[in-house]
Amino acid sequence: MFFRKHRRMALPIFAALFGSAFFFGCNRHACTPEDRAERVTDKISSELDLTKEQEVKLKAIVQNIQTSLPEMDAMKKDLWSELYGQVQADQINPEKLNGKLTDAQQKLSAAIPKLTAGFAEFYAILTPDQKNELKEKMEKINGYLLKK
Repeated sequence: MFFRKHRRMALPIFAALFGSAFFFGCNRHACTPEDRAERVTDKISSELDLTKEQEVKLKAIVQNIQTSLPEMDAMKKDLWSELYGQVQADQINPEKLNGKLTDAQQKLSAAIPKLTAGFAEFYAILTPDQKNELKEKMEKINGYLLKK
């Protein structure tokens, strides 16, 4: 239920700030959080032609947000382990899966204020031309997502 209510808000935020991290960050290979933050910043900086001052502010925003990412990574691994284990055991326990998903939802809910604040802070440092460029890129992403 939570995801249905907040999907419209969370999706553009994830797409704008972390889309490049998930799709291009470290080329899906293991890397440190600092490497991931650097790649995200570089990608967004080049796409929106940020100034050096804006890049410094963006790096601080990304690093602040990344403090919650290890928790999210651990949550994802935990969920996958549980699901994989149940499939391997040929026995699905809906109650146990519901419990894991509820825990994951609570952790995600706790991270959302940090993500939205980071996005608002990021948007505030953009020039009007950069905001228009971001809008165009998000419209393109929105078109891809709505086709599915």
